[in-house]
Amino acid sequence: PDVLLVDVIMPGLTGLEVVRQVKQRLPQVRSIVFSMHASVAYINEAFKNGACGYVLKGADANEMVEAVHAVAAGRRYISPAVSERMVDAYLERGQEFNARDPYDELTT
Repeated sequence: PDVLLVDVIMPGLTGLEVVRQVKQRLPQVRSIVFSMHASVAYINEAFKNGACGYVLKGADANEMVEAVHAVAAGRRYISPAVSERMVDAYLERGQEFNARDPYDELTT
């Protein structure tokens, strides 16, 4: 397939593991994770495993089509419902990093 759509919770392997294995074996296949989980941890794991998109359950058909088209065209897609959470998490990590003095990280 050009685009693979997987659920996070599946019998046997999880969708995240399927994405990881598909990425290793068929790197040209682009995957979208379909999930009820809006947590940043799930989303990060999905993208670390090789997903190109993350769509929340409850998305309407238009959003699903938009996600498939975006991923098939080589772009990433994140449901608008969770994209703000992702940006907030990114900014929080950046602020934590910037708040530390790099010299405090050095050992003797």
